[in-house]
Amino acid sequence: MHLFPDRKQFVNNLSVDGGNEKINYRFSFANTDVKGYIPTNTLKRNNFGLRTQAKITDKLHIDVKANYIAQKGNNRPTLADAADNPAYLFISQPRSLGNDIMSQYKWTTQEISRQLGFSGLTEGLEKTYATNSSTANPFWTIHENHNEDRRDRIIGLLRLSYDFAPWLKVAATGGTDFYTDQRFRYRPINTYQSLNRKGDIREEVIRSREDNFDILASSNFTLSDNIKLSANIGASHQSRYLRMTGNAGNQFIVPNLFVINNTTTNTYIFDLIESKINSVYLSGQFSYKDYWFVDFSARNDWSSTLSKNNNSFFYPSISSSLVLSDAFKWQSDALSFAKIRASWAQAGSSGNPYQLTGAYSLNQYTHGGVPMASYTEIIPDPNLKNELTTSIEAGADLRF
Repeated sequence: MHLFPDRKQFVNNLSVDGGNEKINYRFSFANTDVKGYIPTNTLKRNNFGLRTQAKITDKLHIDVKANYIAQKGNNRPTLADAADNPAYLFISQPRSLGNDIMSQYKWTTQEISRQLGFSGLTEGLEKTYATNSSTANPFWTIHENHNEDRRDRIIGLLRLSYDFAPWLKVAATGGTDFYTDQRFRYRPINTYQSLNRKGDIREEVIRSREDNFDILASSNFTLSDNIKLSANIGASHQSRYLRMTGNAGNQFIVPNLFVINNTTTNTYIFDLIESKINSVYLSGQFSYKDYWFVDFSARNDWSSTLSKNNNSFFYPSISSSLVLSDAFKWQSDALSFAKIRASWAQAGSSGNPYQLTGAYSLNQYTHGGVPMASYTEIIPDPNLKNELTTSIEAGADLRF
């Protein structure tokens, strides 16, 4: 019995494009069909894309992009040392234990009668070579355990740009990325690692969205024959949203009926994460005779994940480089090029949301008729401030 057959992957693409001096477009379709190295693992994805660029006038331009991605996966193997990863299970399996034995992954009455070192065996139970909680049979994992997921995703972008002058251009951009992710998995009765060997089930829906809006003004100046300056100034807004709902159940009542209500214990799943950040920023470059360059930037963020007293933070940067061989007009057969550089920069971060105050989560267990709750695992700090990282770098580029 071959556990890992040859993988197969089919990718098909179709695109149509056209246009003229005023407008151009491109529509594309891509289909991906993958059979993974696990026999029951498959992945199917359809990707539809549309891109259009147009010159409304000589100064006004528009750029539109839209993508729709539909994806469905079955029996994805888990990663690393998880018990649902068949590849990992083979690493820990004794070399003296042949696959012909493990491939018959359910205990039979005859096999149980011959066992002396195992207790608590029943007919149909997953056959494992040890009794610890991290041991599983890779063949049971492949053929009995099940997981599936479906994701529908839309990515869109709209950009408008206007040339006010040869040296000034302003662009406004709005983009969104949102998806709905449905996940379902179960382990049937007689799965060795499940609670009381009665199996478990989990189903959840994740809705995620990220919106980005920004406006940017770009300019280029030639101050003289030797001095040039470019600068950008802009502002942006970003919002993120994620909501997870679902249920998890343990210990099936009726065999082979894989629904949440067919379990003795049922736990709800809920998570909500929201955050916003507003920013203004400036960047530019100064150059002298194309051998001395100075780059600079400055940014200020206002983040919803920090308190009102600390939600604003500023971080700048500056760097410079000098091509010595051009500045001093070196003529050397030994050293053909020499440049030195140095930079100082700061980067800020506001961290994850919901770290300012603690919260309680209710669960299905009760004490004296009152629901029990769990408190936030991270110690809250109402005076939390932003992270600020400072870096200093210097170097040289010498060519001989």
